[in-house]
Parts: sequence; C-alpha cells; structure tokens
Amino acid sequence: MIPGITAQRFRDGWFYTGDRCVFAEDGALFHLGRIDDLIIFDGINIYPSAIEGVL
Repeated sequence: MIPGITAQRFRDGWFYTGDRCVFAEDGALFHLGRIDDLIIFDGINIYPSAIEGVL
C-alpha cells in the first residue's frame, strides 16, 4: 500500500474502490460494475476489458 494514495481513497469512513455497488432491501450487496475502466495495481495499469476479452 502507498499511504498517501490509500488515504485519498477513504471518505467519510468508506474506502472508495472505483466499483459501483448498491445495497438491496434485504441488505445484500450487488456489484454493478466499475466507475472507471482502469485498475492500478503495484504501479501497473490494468484494463478490465482486456482481461474480460481473454476470459
């Protein structure tokens, strides 16, 4: 983890991952997709659409 960057992702006690989710009335959490189409992991840009294309 990179402390400064990690701290930027916390807001109001929540960690913002870049994913879009909703809670159902029964409390279940549903993943709707990504807010952006880029994941940065260990300094490497990863595009989920490229991974999905391989799968």
